[in-house]
Amino acid sequence: MGHFKSAESATIAHGIVKPSKSFSIFTGVALVVGIFFLALKRFAKTEDQSPLFVVLAAAFLLTAVFLFLYTKRFQITYDETGFTVRTLFRKPQMYSFADVETLECKEDSFLLRTKQGNLRLEKELYLGAEDFLAQLQNHVSL
Repeated sequence: MGHFKSAESATIAHGIVKPSKSFSIFTGVALVVGIFFLALKRFAKTEDQSPLFVVLAAAFLLTAVFLFLYTKRFQITYDETGFTVRTLFRKPQMYSFADVETLECKEDSFLLRTKQGNLRLEKELYLGAEDFLAQLQNHVSL
């Protein structure tokens, strides 16, 4: 006969949380809009020398660069002992589950508070967020 896993062994003991593909879509849209404003400024036959198009293009292109770097750099890795958060500009921060002060869960997101700072994750925008939340709830007694 088949083997059945117990509920405890079915929980994921380690994993990675990272931004979903929707961040790549946002990056692409910002890039296209930024290039559109640059092209509009370049090819528009207007007498107006307003820097509006350049400012808008720069804003969208900088947003695209930020989102691209964010999707490549942001990551949470976790295991039985704790978790490590790697953000865009800071070096990786390591936490144990004992460092968690509060865990506030909502329908679509959760907020994790530690002494070093807060971490808010939208469940739909981050791959692996649900499993990470389950791991937190298994290890954190609040």
